[in-house]
Amino acid sequence: MVRASAVVALVGLLAAPAAPGVAQPDFSGEWTLTTATSNRVRGGGSGEQPVRQFVMDFHAFNCGRECRIVHKGSTLTVERAQLKDGATAPSPTVVIVIDGKSHTVVDSFTQGNTIEAVARWQDGTLVITSMAGRLALTQTVSLEQDQLVVVRSGLTAPDAKFTLRYTKKARGR
Repeated sequence: MVRASAVVALVGLLAAPAAPGVAQPDFSGEWTLTTATSNRVRGGGSGEQPVRQFVMDFHAFNCGRECRIVHKGSTLTVERAQLKDGATAPSPTVVIVIDGKSHTVVDSFTQGNTIEAVARWQDGTLVITSMAGRLALTQTVSLEQDQLVVVRSGLTAPDAKFTLRYTKKARGR
């Protein structure tokens, strides 16, 4: 774990601070999964293809099929994430501190485990680096055309992408 913490600390030191004047989006709201796609689907196919997976193992940020996000200042809290079909209870609450430093967060997917993660802003996009042993796993979280977009990059190959798109629920539903 010491080696993983050292790698996360190094990632944090290399993180560029948020550019002045770039607006940081507010991710607050209740979100429902719209699409899950990947550019690396078994059996071939080019471009983004639909996939059934909607959880990112070993990653700090997981919304699953739906979740509630409370975004206040440098804290992003993911609540009531539905990570498994037929689950009778939501996953644990995950609090991510956005300051470019390493923090321990609850592993919402594997009960009782934690993940070391560094979260920082880069050009209006939230970049989260989670450690799985010595492997650094990167996610980006952004708002695009009123959709919450979460992208996991480079897990199986440098150009591999797994993308989840969420729509904000209307208030009062």
